[in-house]
Amino acid sequence: MANPSPVNSQPSTLSSVPFAPILNTIGLIFALGFLYYTKFIVKHAKITEMGERQRLVELQARPTQPAVPAFIPFESMTLNMKQLQGKPHYLTLKFTLEIHDQNKQDMIQEIRSLILDQLIATVGRKEFYELTTIQGRYILRSQMIDFTNELIISHAIKPIKEGLVTNVYFTDIIVQ
Repeated sequence: MANPSPVNSQPSTLSSVPFAPILNTIGLIFALGFLYYTKFIVKHAKITEMGERQRLVELQARPTQPAVPAFIPFESMTLNMKQLQGKPHYLTLKFTLEIHDQNKQDMIQEIRSLILDQLIATVGRKEFYELTTIQGRYILRSQMIDFTNELIISHAIKPIKEGLVTNVYFTDIIVQ
């Protein structure tokens, strides 16, 4: 006969401790700590409807100075075009850039040589017949606006998000 193991008459220490009150106490401490943190430690900006209305009224009452456009002339230049059947063609061009803010003229002056370089490359890829039509000149104007704005955005000291050049005016254009 096997001896039955003696039954411990005392309950174990783990089973004798009630877990529910301990968990409730931990939860209460956590809740009070969270409440204290959100009410006293973290400072939230008080945004009210009246405060926002007042801010908008003040914003609209401030006088805004509209940007004054400026015109930046470029000197006359003669550029080589793509050769057709071995015959060289030239474009004599004088143009003016219109920018939407005269206070930013220095940005154009900083990249003036880059603009001219890109213009030489663009015209060098054009064929004679492309610039003899109004549509071809319009396309050249659009390309000039696009690459000038891209150069301004990529080379600007102060980051800007939109282009500065709004139009290009050809003051002298001869295709030969």
